[in-house]
Amino acid sequence: AFNLLPRAFPSRRAFFFPFANPQIRPTHNFQLLRPLSTENQKNSQHHPPIISESSKNVTRHYYAKGDKIVITETPLQNASTSRSKYGLDKWRLVRFFLPEQYPSSVSPDYISYQSWQFLQNMFNSACYVFSTHSLFSAFGMGSASLPVTSIISVANCWIIKDGLGFIVVILGSRLGSSFDHDTKRAKFWAEVFANFGLTLDILTNFFPSKVLFIASIANILKSIGGLMGGSARVAIIKSFAQKNNVGDVFAKNQSQSILAYILGTALGMGLIQCLPSISSSIFLIFASTSLLSIFCNYRSVDCLRLRTINRSKLKLLLDGFWETGGVANVKEISRKESFVGLRLPEWNGSEFTNGVRVKIGCSVEDLIGKDLNKWTDMKRLFEKERYLLGYDTKNMLIMLIMHREHSRDDLLRAFCHSYAMARIVVDKKNDADVNPALKESYSEMCKKFSDFAEQLKKRGWDTGDLMISSGDRYAEW
Repeated sequence: AFNLLPRAFPSRRAFFFPFANPQIRPTHNFQLLRPLSTENQKNSQHHPPIISESSKNVTRHYYAKGDKIVITETPLQNASTSRSKYGLDKWRLVRFFLPEQYPSSVSPDYISYQSWQFLQNMFNSACYVFSTHSLFSAFGMGSASLPVTSIISVANCWIIKDGLGFIVVILGSRLGSSFDHDTKRAKFWAEVFANFGLTLDILTNFFPSKVLFIASIANILKSIGGLMGGSARVAIIKSFAQKNNVGDVFAKNQSQSILAYILGTALGMGLIQCLPSISSSIFLIFASTSLLSIFCNYRSVDCLRLRTINRSKLKLLLDGFWETGGVANVKEISRKESFVGLRLPEWNGSEFTNGVRVKIGCSVEDLIGKDLNKWTDMKRLFEKERYLLGYDTKNMLIMLIMHREHSRDDLLRAFCHSYAMARIVVDKKNDADVNPALKESYSEMCKKFSDFAEQLKKRGWDTGDLMISSGDRYAEW
């Protein structure tokens, strides 16, 4: 290579080592010092750097020194220099399980939620080992003399039970929006349904004559749990991502889950090897592991601090605002929020406050009937709004219908008006004419809404993504 260089070059060695030749000057005025010397430390105290940069392992400072720039490097304190026998340090291994730029890239509730979820996934995986072992035994797969016809029959039964679960997923997808509107409740009950299904799988070994029926019901419950849990997981991961890094958070969630599944599978297989055969003892061990799984799931959901607003949160926020004039923050509302009950508050027509129900997406005929004067009065009252509101005194039902071009702000105003209306009509149950209550509640809402919406933003609530259904019927006027 040296001989191939042009003879005109001043020094063939300098071609590879140009700065070794004093006649050849660098084309830039940078000087790299590493690590930061004592002299430069003293200089840096008097002359701050003109610019600094940081990576995962080192911080660089650029100082002006005459007509040159001096670069100093300082290793970060948490950068591990020790290597394992495989050439990987612990911080590089962590990058497989935590999002980039953790913890600034995720919300504060991320690590507590993921810690409990890791334990829940591990115990849940052990439960799946027990249930699969029981199913195989119930179908007779452990017998060495099992004929070919029986094997085909077992395969057909397995396909039938899985097929029923697939059908349930298709039918249950119709309720997908409900899972968005109440994420914590959906996440909690998803694991409860899945554990109920696993329990039925264990019971198939005690009722071998009903194995197909029990296994099918179990798979339906597990499919419902999988549908609810998968839908809720998307909303949870989205809430964690703070720097448009949903894909990274999701990928790390998957890697953590897989590690938990591996450990849980090893735990389940180890416990099964310790038991002589399928008996009541395996059911007791399964029950203990299942309860631990449900407990860890409860704790993980309880750690969530979702900034989105649904009906139940909106009611708590409005209760506090109407009483004190202030809006609670995300942490305070999360502590008060209930998610254990199986009741789905987002179902249309459910109770909103003070025993008064709210139904959104009702018919215009239910609001005004065929009375033109009633429509004229209502149009005059809601002239500047993108919703219409009425009240059924007999059923204590507030009826709402949104304009086809309504916004999230309009939906929030409609529910604030409904709340004000509910507080007024409870005190005036015997009044047949609801027009005064409509006007009074609307006036109260207009006075308080601006302050309420402003405080929501200041307290960290996400008002741009309101998790409240606007119904499937709209109007234009």
